[in-house]
Amino acid sequence: MGIKKVKQIFCSLLIVASFVATIEASLASSNLSFIDIDQSYAKEAINELVQQGILQGVDETSFNPKGYITRADFTTILVRTLQLPIDSSNTVATEFNDIQGSVAPYIISAYNAGIVTGVGTERFNPDGYLTREQAAKLLFLALNHFNPAITLDENVDPSFTDSDKISDWAKPYVATATKLGLISGKPNGSFDPKGIAKREMAAIMAKNLLNAMNKHNASLPAAPKNFATSNYTGTSITFTWDKPDNATNIVGYDLFMSKSRYEAVTKLGSTVGTSFTYTELDPNLSKATFYIRSRNSQGYLSDEAGMFYFSFPASTTLNVFPYYTTFTLNQEQLLDFSISGEIALKDVQKRVKLYVKIKNATKNDITVGSSSELGDAEFISEDSETSTLVFAWGGEQGIKLTDYLKFMTSVDMSFKLPITLHKKGIYSTEFELQTFDSNPVTLTSEQISLSSIPMIFEPVVKKEFDMVTSITQPPAMQVNQPTIIPITIQGKVREEDLTNLASLRIHFYRNNQNFSLNNLLIEDIDKFGHVDYKINTKDYISVSFDKLVQIKDLQHELANGLTFNLVVTVQEPGEYGLSAHLLQFGENGQLKDNSMKSDGSDKGVVIQLVVQ
Repeated sequence: MGIKKVKQIFCSLLIVASFVATIEASLASSNLSFIDIDQSYAKEAINELVQQGILQGVDETSFNPKGYITRADFTTILVRTLQLPIDSSNTVATEFNDIQGSVAPYIISAYNAGIVTGVGTERFNPDGYLTREQAAKLLFLALNHFNPAITLDENVDPSFTDSDKISDWAKPYVATATKLGLISGKPNGSFDPKGIAKREMAAIMAKNLLNAMNKHNASLPAAPKNFATSNYTGTSITFTWDKPDNATNIVGYDLFMSKSRYEAVTKLGSTVGTSFTYTELDPNLSKATFYIRSRNSQGYLSDEAGMFYFSFPASTTLNVFPYYTTFTLNQEQLLDFSISGEIALKDVQKRVKLYVKIKNATKNDITVGSSSELGDAEFISEDSETSTLVFAWGGEQGIKLTDYLKFMTSVDMSFKLPITLHKKGIYSTEFELQTFDSNPVTLTSEQISLSSIPMIFEPVVKKEFDMVTSITQPPAMQVNQPTIIPITIQGKVREEDLTNLASLRIHFYRNNQNFSLNNLLIEDIDKFGHVDYKINTKDYISVSFDKLVQIKDLQHELANGLTFNLVVTVQEPGEYGLSAHLLQFGENGQLKDNSMKSDGSDKGVVIQLVVQ
């Protein structure tokens, strides 16, 4: 049973590398020019766009510049020019009954972006030729998708000698596209609206679109900072952000939402402040991505600022994690502590309290203090028969974990608990996270020893189901250049784990806290699916893939070594680390405690990446 664990990852202008695979290897890796374009007025544009992976020939040596462009080919060019996300595994367009094969992902992407439509009931007519007035409309819609602030002027008429021959629906598109420099008329002053666009003409149009996008980039306002969410109620959600450092000429902010990486973006509203409450949230919504953009007085929008990935799992899965430390007698020390996991929709309004049970101790042996996040420590009980102390944090009302959402409905809460040991010894301690209501339920617990005696740990013993990861060390990487990193995971699977599911997790370690998620690009992997989200933690970026694979289907490959290529692009020079491991989930999608780590440590095998 395939259970998808929904996670973060949307970005409307995500830079994907999948389109490069469609370019003929001989063209993509050399400066080879087509033999039939020397006399074409679009020769320079054709060669440039081929090298960028936007155009391709009809074969390795020919471009056929005078050939007519089809609806499918022009749509593919627009998708590559805009760098829209595509799902290469989706080879059938359910919206159209005449689309299948390699063009389907491009047409689906353009359709979801609102750029193309069909020609009738469930038909796209991919092999139909494109007229110049149709091309004008598609070019405008492509640029409008790139920047929604660029709008259609419906009250202007085109000024060509044959404007009367332009279809009424096409006139505003022709006029606006001409004004924006996306398309031009003929030397004799006509537009030839019903003329069929040729392949060399399509190259010029694509180049014009790129130029318009670059011109727009020069006018972008600065993006907001620290995009976050709070006060989720089930039908409303509040977002907050900070103004950019350079807020000159910014007149407002627009909030956007997309229900998936491949669906069209919806504008939710605008504000001049630094917070926005959306009150029409669908209570049945299970997955969406929200982001904010600055808007200047010219109507231009900034790049997306941050992202909030909204997704509810079927059940609440939380973990508490106290970090071991050795205490000095009679000296207050801070115990690092974290609460993480995911919250189900039914539990978003629940409050919790954190309890600690300390065995073989009295109130004279240990003092606990308050936490800025959890409030004052509350003494609950002291059982003289079992010598157990109980304290709690959370105040009179408990704490609401959804106040600490970081990504999706993922809780990522870190804090420090002041503890003082007054008596030498080792105290067996259990932390419990319980719901704060009339019928408290323990959500999760974790045991640790509080010790004033340095502890000696035994070496980790590899278990039967542990996996060994081998990662090939690549040579020095180049900024903005994809690098292939072969990875092999090998190990024996236990019989009782065969019904479970596995998901790939990549950790990218960086020593620069300002390293942006957008500076790391990782391609999809056929076996493990799409890159579904990236999360910035204290020490690393965690990258997840959205496909859960039956472990029984991997058993043979894991026994002999499951090998795959990880394609990584880094957009900032520096020294980094990279590790990979498999996470193991039960059939209900719950993360198993005995996930298949690459070795006995949290990081596993880490290789160094040098990016120049």
